[in-house]
Amino acid sequence: MIKKILWVVICLIGAVAFGAVVGIWNPSEKVNALWIVTAAGCLYLVTYMFYTFSEKGRNVS
Repeated sequence: MIKKILWVVICLIGAVAFGAVVGIWNPSEKVNALWIVTAAGCLYLVTYMFYTFSEKGRNVS
């Protein structure tokens, strides 16, 4: 249960960071590099999560 909550929090942080990068929250503001790094890190973690879930079903020898 705690893992699911952790992944939901990571996804929400990533969504907020991507919103800041795209300019949804404040379009006239310049993009801070921290938002870009946060969005990229969250995207990396989510794709890694899907990769590990897909590899669990395979029998790789």
